[in-house]
Amino acid sequence: MKKVGIITYHFAKNYGAVLQCYALQTYLSQKGYEVTVFDFVSEKQRKNNDVVKHGCSVKTAVANICLLPFAHSIRKKYARFVTFCQNNLQLTQHFSTVESLQKYIAENKYNVIISGSDQVLNPNIDDFEMASDALQINDAFTQAVAEAKGKLLETRIGSDGRIMEWAQEFPEAEPGHRHISHLFAVHPGSQINLLQTPELAEAASKSMDYRISHGGGHTGWSLAWLISQYARLHRAEKAKESLDKVLEKSLNPNLFTQCPPFQIDANFGTTAGIAEMLLQSHVYEQDAYTIQLLPSLPAGWKNGKFSGLKARGGFEVSVEWKDGVMVYAEIKSLLGNPFRVWYQGQYIETGNLEKGKTWKWNS
Repeated sequence: MKKVGIITYHFAKNYGAVLQCYALQTYLSQKGYEVTVFDFVSEKQRKNNDVVKHGCSVKTAVANICLLPFAHSIRKKYARFVTFCQNNLQLTQHFSTVESLQKYIAENKYNVIISGSDQVLNPNIDDFEMASDALQINDAFTQAVAEAKGKLLETRIGSDGRIMEWAQEFPEAEPGHRHISHLFAVHPGSQINLLQTPELAEAASKSMDYRISHGGGHTGWSLAWLISQYARLHRAEKAKESLDKVLEKSLNPNLFTQCPPFQIDANFGTTAGIAEMLLQSHVYEQDAYTIQLLPSLPAGWKNGKFSGLKARGGFEVSVEWKDGVMVYAEIKSLLGNPFRVWYQGQYIETGNLEKGKTWKWNS
């Protein structure tokens, strides 16, 4: 029997961190592997997870004072996490240094070490398949991925018209949670889109509205994600509303965004969201890349232009608009791939450009 070790953030007092570790351990055990979770927590990590914040600064002192009324309930919650881990995870002895962990791994001769994560993986693995086809790779691994894909549940619409977050319709404990991970297929994925899956797109739109109406999207990075989500669904005013909230509520004077504290996700996510409002190219159909021009342009952005934005498939795009209407567009092909141009619900061009050639459009 192969020995598998899991190293992850299992000790965090966070449902996603703990449950992903438990799910990974359970899955591997069911497959017949001998699985253990390395109980590695550095001293710095331990302090970061304490209820009482460590340090001598005024900021730390104020934070501890503010926590006092909630300290007892927080400790009780933390204790439940510890109990769950002790009862359900196959933990090794405790390690606080990398050296001690490395020595243990070497002595116990693990076959595989897996780093667990609570991040969402692309459920349809389309990018992998496209890359395999482009590189003309068809081996045991690509076949195994294709087989695994066939076992995954398809995205489904619940009885209330929203995308189902789980395999069954459970009552939501936190309807306004900041995560919208079940809508990964809208953005950054591409499996749900208005051009190919309009019914799923409508259900995704309902899901976002429901979550926001219950208080979701209240951190910098989650607001930034909403910009791109709404842009992908061509809901320009909602995308603009999310952008405004990032700038008003989550932007510090030095232009760092806060979660709190500072989190670079919102900085990158906001600029990516603006790009999604102006240009999209995530839809691939009929063996061509669909380049959507000004797909989510708010009414307030009456005049403007951009140049040099890159589109999937190897294209460089420039656009100008006046009074909310596109007056000029230019697409340069960097690789020679086939493409389609979409604007205001219509395909205005379908063709092939030689590498280095440019397509131009004037009103």
